[in-house]
Amino acid sequence: MERAARGSRLFWWVIAISVVLGIVVRIAAIAVAPQTSYLRDHISNMGWSTYAVEHGPWRIYELPANQPLVVRMRDRSGRIRETVDLNAHACNYPPLSIYLFWLQGVVWHTLDHETVTLQPPSRLARQFGLTQPVTSRVVDTRVSRFADALPGIIFDFLLAWGVAMLVRTLRPDRRSPILEALAFVITILAPPIFLDSAFWNQADSWIACLLIWTLVFLMRQRLAVVGLIYGAAIMTKPQAILFAPVFVYVFFSLRFMPSGSWRRALELWKTAVVALVVVAFVAAPFMVADARSESNPDGAFRWFKRSYVGTVGGEKYERTTLNAFNIWWLDMLAQGPPPRTREAQQEFFRKLHSPDETLLGIRKGLLGKVLLGLGIILAWLLCARKWRWSPESWPACTFVIMLAAFTLPISVHERYIYYCLPFLIALAVHARKWIAPLIALLAVGTFEMISFRWASLPKIYDPDGVARNMSAFLAVLTVLSLLYSYIVLIPRAGGSDADRRSAP
Repeated sequence: MERAARGSRLFWWVIAISVVLGIVVRIAAIAVAPQTSYLRDHISNMGWSTYAVEHGPWRIYELPANQPLVVRMRDRSGRIRETVDLNAHACNYPPLSIYLFWLQGVVWHTLDHETVTLQPPSRLARQFGLTQPVTSRVVDTRVSRFADALPGIIFDFLLAWGVAMLVRTLRPDRRSPILEALAFVITILAPPIFLDSAFWNQADSWIACLLIWTLVFLMRQRLAVVGLIYGAAIMTKPQAILFAPVFVYVFFSLRFMPSGSWRRALELWKTAVVALVVVAFVAAPFMVADARSESNPDGAFRWFKRSYVGTVGGEKYERTTLNAFNIWWLDMLAQGPPPRTREAQQEFFRKLHSPDETLLGIRKGLLGKVLLGLGIILAWLLCARKWRWSPESWPACTFVIMLAAFTLPISVHERYIYYCLPFLIALAVHARKWIAPLIALLAVGTFEMISFRWASLPKIYDPDGVARNMSAFLAVLTVLSLLYSYIVLIPRAGGSDADRRSAP
């Protein structure tokens, strides 16, 4: 009893210290973000946020592209000045995330009362017909960066707690508060995690947090709660669909595990029904507003066309790689430097990014889908064989599927490395064989989160080759990590892991 009490005290001390350190590194990241971090997405986030506050969250899809805002930026001479720039994107996030943008707007408007009025630059005025002065709060200040980062930072801590609870769930009979605390510490201090939310101001922790808790409650057989959380995930970011192959594996696990049956598998109807109710409830006010909008040709399902049809497989994102260090990055580097003439360069880059170009006689877009499908099936088969479909296999299956979704298909953004990391942290804390890929992928993820500063195409093709060689090394690490993970899943001679644990 006394030993358990000491372990519990140590657990909470470690959690408290890591929370403080986590806040400190995030404050530092926010402090250096203005004029240093990626600007385009920050402009979009703050444009959507202020519109949601001023007009109501449910009217966000009425906001057209090219919304003018006052932005503080660094010009070519290095001087920081305020000017008018455009939010180039109409909102393409699902409805539940709009409330988080609204929260960002509330924080921003509360902390920053001052607005600035500027005349648009003549170039923008001519091109977009901006005839009137633009009045707005200034984007890309420390206040705007803090407001933009706040929801992501909150989800960072909820994500870290979810990883700790996943470790607890993986060790039901041999709970270790120290290992749970370690999982929390690694997650909250992992550079890809805090750089994504506090420096880049992205929303990946929103969805990763919901997916980690989806798996925790799946393993605890709380199927209605799973539906509630996964329904929220679907309505937060379209990347929630990456978890669909995990549900397929869980369905067959509940049927074919030693204590499984079709009745147990079909109980997932509770998850499906609750998720659909959540989707309908969250979407309803947006659908009503869009149905009443006179200038909306897309009707009540504008949110779905924007956030799912327009993003998942949309033509705008059909490039072989969007700075993701994966197999398609290696394919891109293998094409060599571009030609010197301008016309030849345009044709070179068109072919470089086109999913219709062929590799091994197959369209790259199709080949990426085939590779991903085979990667998912291989993960299912190996996990099922190694653990006889037991719930212990679910986190490993989830991690490998998420990593395969980053490594194998085309049109992958650099940030998608994020989604496999929380599951990998839990696995590495639970079993040492996962430490090697964790170290490798944390390195890849860290450089991915700042890739916009060092891995642009001009730098990739610089004569010195530093960016090219570094990115190639990281892409090789990604591919090797995926191969290593499949090898780890191969059952050892003498039966499955589940059989060995149950042997006398």
